[in-house]
Amino acid sequence: MTPGTRSGPRTALGVAAIFVLLSGAALVPNWGTSRQMAVVEAGQTFQVTSEGSGSWAATLTDGRPARGGTIRSQRVLAMDRADLVELTLAPGLATGQRVAAGETLGRLRAPRAERRLAEARAVRDALQARRDLLAAGARDADVAVTQTALRVARAEHQAWQPEVARLRTLVASGAVSQAELQTAELRSEVLAAQVALASAEVEAARSPARPEALHEVDAEIDAVEAALIEAEELAGELLTSPIDGVLELGGAAWLLRIYDLDTVYLRIPVPEHHRNRLRLGAPVRFSTRSADRQLFLGEVVDLSVDAGSLPTGTRVFWASAEIDNEAMMLRSGMTGQVDIQLDDGSEGLIGALWHDLVGA
Repeated sequence: MTPGTRSGPRTALGVAAIFVLLSGAALVPNWGTSRQMAVVEAGQTFQVTSEGSGSWAATLTDGRPARGGTIRSQRVLAMDRADLVELTLAPGLATGQRVAAGETLGRLRAPRAERRLAEARAVRDALQARRDLLAAGARDADVAVTQTALRVARAEHQAWQPEVARLRTLVASGAVSQAELQTAELRSEVLAAQVALASAEVEAARSPARPEALHEVDAEIDAVEAALIEAEELAGELLTSPIDGVLELGGAAWLLRIYDLDTVYLRIPVPEHHRNRLRLGAPVRFSTRSADRQLFLGEVVDLSVDAGSLPTGTRVFWASAEIDNEAMMLRSGMTGQVDIQLDDGSEGLIGALWHDLVGA
């Protein structure tokens, strides 16, 4: 076989290879990447905040939305502005430890509201005692007992008044706090309520059993029971974690936070000219100096509908990408560089045929 004869098949193969490469460019989509800075968001965040005005809130947010955390649930408990709210943490809790969903974190309580609760319970018990007296009818022995209770209640109320007057004088001079005076005034109110109830019990003991009187007391008992339910809610709240996560204690505006970091999200600014080339499900690669030589893979899961402005004035859309964080190397607030795969809009022949086939 001559050299010229051998070169024929080689030439044909070379031409065929070039044809395959050129036709391949038309058959498959063309891709590019967008490289941006991104911020890590926890998958979910549970936090307890004190508003500083007699209220607190327990809030669970979802880190998936492109524009930032969205509230999934929130419980707000409003208390008297003059009351103090105390948080007592469960023993052994420390920043950085993992907690499980349902685990007790502590108890929020309001001492003033707890005293109101005790007062409401005392009122209910007194009303029930009065009802029992009315149902039994007038009896000399019961009258004598209630009269003695009334004298004791009046004596306790009168004996407490000099202490209230003394504290009012000391508050004016700054020797005691306003909170101490409020506590003393509240006790005076409780003692006055006990006098009124003792007086009512005397009248009940003297009265014969009458249906209308019993109905009246029953209505009062129902009202107090309703007030008790509210008072129990205001008096305190047992805190439990709604999620598995990492605990962080203390802060100027918040009391505690729990971060679900098993799955994290990246918040990514997308330039306007890239928005129409970005698709849900687009692959992303993320790296950060906080985890050297580690490459984290994920995909875009949410895109904002409208554009917003960066502090520089640049208009951008926002994307959210889900990243598996099984090794717990990524933490909320970390920053890094992300490469996002873009579609230039040219599907190629295979892509077009496939979309026609499946109707996508």
